[in-house]
Amino acid sequence: MNQPKERILFVDCIAGASGNMWLGALLHAGVPREVMERPLKKMDLGQWALSLESAAKNGITGIYATVNLEGEDQHPSHHGHPHGADPDHEHGIPYKDIRAAVEHAELAEPLSTLVLQVFDTLARAEGEIHGMNPENVHFHEVGGRDAIVDIIGSCAGFLHLHVDRVVVSPVPHGRGVVQCAHGAIPIPAPATQSILKGLQTVGTGLEGEMVTPTGAALLKTFAQESGHMPPMVVESIGYGLGTRNWPDRPNVLRLVVGESQAKEEKLVVMETNIDDMNPEWFEPLAESLREMGALDVWSTPIQMKKGRLATQLSVLVPQDLQPAISTRIFRDSTTLGVRVYPISRETRSRRIITFESSLGSCRIKIAESEGAPPLLTPEFDDCLALSKTHQIPIRVVSSTVMEEVKIQHPSFFHGGNS
Repeated sequence: MNQPKERILFVDCIAGASGNMWLGALLHAGVPREVMERPLKKMDLGQWALSLESAAKNGITGIYATVNLEGEDQHPSHHGHPHGADPDHEHGIPYKDIRAAVEHAELAEPLSTLVLQVFDTLARAEGEIHGMNPENVHFHEVGGRDAIVDIIGSCAGFLHLHVDRVVVSPVPHGRGVVQCAHGAIPIPAPATQSILKGLQTVGTGLEGEMVTPTGAALLKTFAQESGHMPPMVVESIGYGLGTRNWPDRPNVLRLVVGESQAKEEKLVVMETNIDDMNPEWFEPLAESLREMGALDVWSTPIQMKKGRLATQLSVLVPQDLQPAISTRIFRDSTTLGVRVYPISRETRSRRIITFESSLGSCRIKIAESEGAPPLLTPEFDDCLALSKTHQIPIRVVSSTVMEEVKIQHPSFFHGGNS
């Protein structure tokens, strides 16, 4: 049967990412301006305006987005840097106040959850760098209001694309130092470096900041995969422009939206009944078949003729792997023959997010289907690693992670898609 088409967003970080580059790229990719401004009008941000300019970098036309805040100078190009609480910076906006403001605005779901996830990512990174509770992290008044516009606008635009899969290219880094509230800090900023853990990054040797913490937090929150552009039929392309001029690349963030081509998933089930093999040999065989690409391997106790007890070995594999799997089964078992059945299957769409729990990072697999609530499962390998690190049972790790996911992302546990 035909698999449903999958909408894909490929985030091409040609020259890094910042909040205003995200806004420009989403708008250039076709997101209506009012989609971004509508939720922002629910926030108590004072006077603000989103200025859009069609311009070009190295001959590439895109949108340069600027957030104008009444009574403030133009925000610096390294906007979006939160900083820890400091007696010299009492004008900072506490993270907990921003969270309360977002909750008070009653933004529609899933926008509210997504926005809070981005700010939580920023606050956790800053808390880690400064050795403080994320609740006590403060944001610059200008940077904080600016970041609110960038983040809410970008999240609203991202959700408007209705994508099922997000792939982010390797993220480039510049080098040097940048001035912030604490003085000179290295590039990439410590918060940026912390946020991008788990994504592929690459140094460029260029002097200057290519990724801001806000840009990084949006990348980390939206991304499901890190790598190169997957096969797709391209629907739209958007370029968000930055302020700098790099010597070896255009300063743009490129978004590519498209669909994977529908294709038939050709699978086979391979079965064999074995009654004369050492039971200890089944597990190594099953493990080797999984490593070769088998989608599933299972065994069933059966009774054969003359009352002989036996084991039925079953393997679900893509059709093109059938010859190799057959060879391995004959090599590593005592069977004399294998039955093969062509089949089709329906699957839930699946994606993986990285959740920062109190115990550490843990990937969460989210399986979704029409008309049903999503299924969330913490990755076993991550739970096992955290279990060893903290010397606690794996069941405690799993339950702790899921309880924290429920608290921070309640929308994941509500009704299914419509």
